[in-house]
Amino acid sequence: MNFKHLMATTAAVITLGVSAASAASFSFVGTNQTQVIAKNDLGLGLNGQTIDFISGDQKSTSNGLSIVGGPAKITFTYLGFEAGNTNFSANVGGTIFTNKGPGASAQNASVSVNQLLDGLVAFSFGTTAPVGSQGEIFNNAGANPASSDYAIGYKAISATSYYVLFDDIASGDRDFDDIGMRIDIAPVPLPAAGFMLLAGIGGLAAMKRRKKAS
Repeated sequence: MNFKHLMATTAAVITLGVSAASAASFSFVGTNQTQVIAKNDLGLGLNGQTIDFISGDQKSTSNGLSIVGGPAKITFTYLGFEAGNTNFSANVGGTIFTNKGPGASAQNASVSVNQLLDGLVAFSFGTTAPVGSQGEIFNNAGANPASSDYAIGYKAISATSYYVLFDDIASGDRDFDDIGMRIDIAPVPLPAAGFMLLAGIGGLAAMKRRKKAS
């Protein structure tokens, strides 16, 4: 392979990588459960709108919010809460946001993780207190307990942004403001090695030009 072919091939590979990363979007599979929101107090402008939800007794690995066309950088942003219970939202790395106590999260706090493969986004909502309301529901799995009294609400903002909203096990009021997050996805940046490779090839090109000039 000559130098020009090497340059062209390298550029094509990197361009394909950028295109693949940029193609990531959300896909939602529901359970035909919907709710017209009436008393959501998170200030999202959702009152009067219909959202999809999946209750704990219906949640499984075959439904929920997924990424297609990954990899993707996922950013979780805490939107706040209106609840008597102590609730949390978490991802595979552990608790992200909690609504009460000494470690309570600040509104609009955010955490980013990378998801390299297509599939369900790894997050959950749950309650730690009171004891009678304890439980957790997973976007990427089921719920424990598998109760119809709590649920995750899903509202699309765009192809790459979603509101995900928890309705805890305490009241069953279906206002989906017991804790909430916004999830955004973006392309995963190319590894630095890719740019280093381009820089190295650029250096070889410069050397080749100098050699010809001499």
